[in-house]
Amino acid sequence: MIVETKLSTHERLRDGYYEQLPTYAKAENVKNTILLILRVSEDDKHINGLKEAIARKSLPIQVKVIDAVRKPSASKRRTTI
Repeated sequence: MIVETKLSTHERLRDGYYEQLPTYAKAENVKNTILLILRVSEDDKHINGLKEAIARKSLPIQVKVIDAVRKPSASKRRTTI
Protein backbone atom coordinates (compact mmCIF):
# COMPACT_ATOMS: atom_id res chain seq x y z
CA MET A 1 0.00 0.00 0.00
CA ILE A 2 1.17 3.49 -0.83
CA VAL A 3 -0.14 6.61 0.90
CA GLU A 4 0.67 9.97 -0.66
CA THR A 5 0.00 13.00 1.53
CA LYS A 6 -0.71 16.42 0.06
CA LEU A 7 -1.84 19.73 1.50
CA SER A 8 -5.17 20.99 0.19
CA THR A 9 -3.42 24.17 -0.94
CA HIS A 10 -1.05 22.27 -3.24
CA GLU A 11 -1.54 23.59 -6.77
CA ARG A 12 -0.76 20.23 -8.35
CA LEU A 13 -3.16 18.12 -6.30
CA ARG A 14 -4.60 16.57 -9.47
CA ASP A 15 -1.10 15.61 -10.63
CA GLY A 16 -0.62 13.68 -7.40
CA TYR A 17 -3.76 11.70 -8.19
CA TYR A 18 -3.29 11.17 -11.93
CA GLU A 19 0.51 11.06 -12.27
CA GLN A 20 2.45 10.57 -9.04
CA LEU A 21 0.45 7.84 -7.34
CA PRO A 22 -0.02 5.66 -10.43
CA THR A 23 3.71 5.97 -11.19
CA TYR A 24 4.71 5.05 -7.62
CA ALA A 25 2.23 2.16 -7.53
CA LYS A 26 3.54 0.76 -10.79
CA ALA A 27 7.19 1.10 -9.71
CA GLU A 28 6.49 -0.62 -6.38
CA ASN A 29 4.03 -3.14 -7.88
CA VAL A 30 1.36 -2.07 -5.40
CA LYS A 31 -2.38 -2.26 -5.98
CA ASN A 32 -3.76 -0.29 -3.00
CA THR A 33 -3.13 3.45 -3.07
CA ILE A 34 -4.49 6.32 -1.02
CA LEU A 35 -4.24 10.05 -1.61
CA LEU A 36 -4.46 11.65 1.82
CA ILE A 37 -5.33 15.34 1.61
CA LEU A 38 -4.76 17.53 4.66
CA ARG A 39 -7.28 20.37 4.45
CA VAL A 40 -5.29 23.31 5.82
CA SER A 41 -7.36 26.17 4.46
CA GLU A 42 -11.02 27.15 4.14
CA ASP A 43 -10.34 27.57 0.40
CA ASP A 44 -11.29 24.23 -1.18
CA LYS A 45 -10.66 25.14 -4.82
CA HIS A 46 -7.99 22.48 -5.33
CA ILE A 47 -10.05 19.79 -3.58
CA ASN A 48 -13.13 20.74 -5.60
CA GLY A 49 -11.10 20.72 -8.80
CA LEU A 50 -9.86 17.22 -8.01
CA LYS A 51 -13.41 16.04 -7.23
CA GLU A 52 -14.62 17.39 -10.59
CA ALA A 53 -11.77 15.68 -12.42
CA ILE A 54 -12.46 12.37 -10.63
CA ALA A 55 -16.14 12.63 -11.61
CA ARG A 56 -14.99 12.68 -15.26
CA LYS A 57 -12.25 10.05 -14.95
CA SER A 58 -11.57 8.11 -11.79
CA LEU A 59 -8.66 5.83 -11.00
CA PRO A 60 -8.54 2.99 -8.45
CA ILE A 61 -7.18 5.36 -5.81
CA GLN A 62 -8.89 6.08 -2.52
CA VAL A 63 -9.07 9.77 -1.63
CA LYS A 64 -9.33 10.73 2.03
CA VAL A 65 -9.57 14.29 3.35
CA ILE A 66 -8.62 15.21 6.91
CA ASP A 67 -9.77 18.60 8.14
CA ALA A 68 -6.63 20.14 9.64
CA VAL A 69 -7.80 23.77 9.55
CA ARG A 70 -6.76 25.43 12.80
CA LYS A 71 -9.63 26.06 15.14
CA PRO A 72 -9.77 27.67 18.56
CA SER A 73 -9.05 25.30 21.40
CA ALA A 74 -12.23 23.90 22.95
CA SER A 75 -10.96 24.91 26.39
CA LYS A 76 -10.55 28.53 25.29
CA ARG A 77 -13.84 28.96 23.45
CA ARG A 78 -16.29 31.32 25.05
CA THR A 79 -19.76 30.07 25.60
CA THR A 80 -22.77 32.30 25.86
CA ILE A 81 -25.67 31.31 28.01
